[in-house]
Amino acid sequence: MIINESDLKDTDYKISKIFNKKIYSFSELLNDMASNEYSRLENYYKDKFEFIKFKDEEVIVENSNKDKFIVFGKNSNGFFTVNKNKEIWLIPFHYSDIQEPLFINSSLHQFRCCYCLLLSVLFYALGKGIDKENAQLKLARSFEEDILKIDNRSVHSLFYRNYIFAIENAELPTHFTPMDYITTGRHFIPQ
Repeated sequence: MIINESDLKDTDYKISKIFNKKIYSFSELLNDMASNEYSRLENYYKDKFEFIKFKDEEVIVENSNKDKFIVFGKNSNGFFTVNKNKEIWLIPFHYSDIQEPLFINSSLHQFRCCYCLLLSVLFYALGKGIDKENAQLKLARSFEEDILKIDNRSVHSLFYRNYIFAIENAELPTHFTPMDYITTGRHFIPQ
């Protein structure tokens, strides 16, 4: 399951529904293969992005106002949701630096497109490097323009603004952090 009750601890959300694994007929399988946006979302562990792959892996959460959200992924700050208007929001975990839900995109399709562009920037930086300030700014502007073409509302989102800032300042999540070493037992903090 992509999230559990401990992930929701000290938040205003609780799990209201989970689904059983679906067994597909061959024609259903073919239809799902063509339309499944989740199957196109790749996990990126260096920034703690993790997504479901099938619709039956969705988790429905609701808040105290009885607003329901479909959870389809998470990162280190919170969980990715679809609201009743089909918009994509990041709802923060209790330990996140983010205090309020963040609008990300106007639809799941637009999120997938923008997220794939973000991954392409990360892999470009890994493959080619962007150590010159001029190259960083050019890459940041290109990323911003591409997102604007996909979903003009999303470029103003703090979610993408943070990545644009990270590109400009060569602070992209392209390597492990000290916490990755500590949590995997590869370093210890002396007492």
